[in-house]
Amino acid sequence: MTGRVGLAALLVLAMLPLARAQAQAPQAGTPCLIVYGHARNSGDAAENAAWDHLNARFNEQVTRRLQAHGQPAESRLFKAGVTDVTDSVAGLIERAQQRGCPRVVDTAVFANDEAQTLVVRLRVHPLLGSVGPRAVPSAALRIGEPIYSAQRDLDLTQRSLDRVNLAALAEQMVDAYLADK
Repeated sequence: MTGRVGLAALLVLAMLPLARAQAQAPQAGTPCLIVYGHARNSGDAAENAAWDHLNARFNEQVTRRLQAHGQPAESRLFKAGVTDVTDSVAGLIERAQQRGCPRVVDTAVFANDEAQTLVVRLRVHPLLGSVGPRAVPSAALRIGEPIYSAQRDLDLTQRSLDRVNLAALAEQMVDAYLADK
């Protein structure tokens, strides 16, 4: 009898780290999403403010469209002037972990100067367990490669910047994502 109790106790102890990791990871059936928007830092405060405004509008439209489809979505915005991206991403992952969200949605509006295009992009990423030891709680998850990506390239002109319909683009991209999943 002692051998069986000892073996059972060892099995329970061996499974504790796995149980802790599963308790910290998002549950697969949880539909919530953290929608984070970000702009690219141009180095110029006025330009950064303009890009932040566009990104905030698109992020808000994507979040609203997801909510209209019954998806619990929460908006986050990384300002163009943010220099500590690692801290921002850690905060994003921590918030997703708190809510039990299995995915994050990445929204971005930026200029591709080389191609002379205005890019409006939506990507959906899974949150995955980290490889290796879990030294800190926020290291338990990482953002995986996109499982869905949509992008619209418009001419990079002042007219495009003035007339871009971010609500219509958000509607098209979110609806296509939801139809695809």
